[in-house]
Amino acid sequence: MSQGGRICRTVGRDGGGDDDHEVEDAGDEIRIRLRGRVVRTLSGADAEAVRAVLDDPVALEHLIARKLHR
Repeated sequence: MSQGGRICRTVGRDGGGDDDHEVEDAGDEIRIRLRGRVVRTLSGADAEAVRAVLDDPVALEHLIARKLHR
C-alpha cells in the first residue's frame, strides 16, 4: 500500500473474504482492482460515494458492482 492509501477487501457472494476485488483510497481518487489489476478509477462524486460506504462491506460490494458494470 503506497502513498498512505487504504485498501479494503470486499466480501464475496458466499460471505467469505476471498473475493478478488480491492478498493484503494488514493486520496483524490479511488482505484478498484480485480485480481491485482486496476479496472476502474473513480474520482469526484463517484469516489465520495465509495468513501461513504467503506465501513459497510455489503454496501461497498453492491456499489462496486454497479460501478464496474456501467
